[in-house]
Amino acid sequence: AKMAEEIISQGKADMVGMTRAQIADPDLVQKLKDGRVKDIRPCVGANVCIMRALGPGPIRCLHNPEAAREYELGPLVVSKEPKRVVVIGAGPGGLEAARVAAERGHQVEIYEAENYIGGQFLLRASIPTWTEFDGVIEWRRRQLTQLQVPIHLGQRINESNLSSLDADVIILATGAIPKDSFDIDHDGSIPITSPHKLIKDGAGDALSAVIWDRAGGIVATGAMDAALSMGLSLDIVTPQFMVAEDTDVVQRIPLYERLLSGGARFHPNSDIINIKDGVTTFRNVYSYKEQALSRVDLIIAWNGRSAQDSLYDLAIRLGIKTYAIGDAMSPRTAEYAIAEGALIARKI
Repeated sequence: AKMAEEIISQGKADMVGMTRAQIADPDLVQKLKDGRVKDIRPCVGANVCIMRALGPGPIRCLHNPEAAREYELGPLVVSKEPKRVVVIGAGPGGLEAARVAAERGHQVEIYEAENYIGGQFLLRASIPTWTEFDGVIEWRRRQLTQLQVPIHLGQRINESNLSSLDADVIILATGAIPKDSFDIDHDGSIPITSPHKLIKDGAGDALSAVIWDRAGGIVATGAMDAALSMGLSLDIVTPQFMVAEDTDVVQRIPLYERLLSGGARFHPNSDIINIKDGVTTFRNVYSYKEQALSRVDLIIAWNGRSAQDSLYDLAIRLGIKTYAIGDAMSPRTAEYAIAEGALIARKI
């Protein structure tokens, strides 16, 4: 965007290759001409567009839910019946729902239990490999500031205060809760943490770690990149056929380059069966052959997550029109959360 801005300001006729950038924001050039640089929705290099082009299609964009839906959605129109809309949760899906609803003239407020916006997505953006992802959150923060949408941080909505919101519509964007139960024999000799806690709190004095990936997805790969950036000697144990099996090849190739160049050791088709006396034992899920890892300082365990949707039924019983989006409906990726937020906000 900076290169294009310079070329336009200098009146040059040079070509600028910005395919992904214009999928993220088709109005990029016009915004540059108008001097609205900060309004440009920046491409963050998520490569959802490339993944879709190489796979099932149609083209999609993590950051721009209107991509390849332009004819289906049509232009954004102001609502003839403005409503009081409360968004619970300030992850990317909640922020997008609030932005679009406000653009349509609704009176919108956001309530977030944490003291920051971005939810779990912000954790991923804090990993050195993925810092560009912060653009997804920051762009929405700027847009919501311009739209004068209040964001109430550190305010958890629960059964006792839900009815006091005085909302016509609630958009539930409360995310998901990691599953932290593991049915193995564990004597406590090696601490177990989660990917989220690792990214938030670091690895402490640990020098070596095992990532125990039972659920896959971007949380697991995020933990791999985070652990690698912390300089940990890394073993990855997963029952999948390969490490990051469910990650598209566009992302998996550079991930493998980072991990294997950093000395990580892969143990696919395997599951941990016990942790005793400082030794981690895992077993091949097909041959049942066992192997042991000693000198492990930390286990980073990922077993998936469950939708945090406890407020949904309560809001319905109170007679409030309520929609669940993103992980609060079903744990998936930010691409779906952002798209659902935008689509619901167009619907209300």
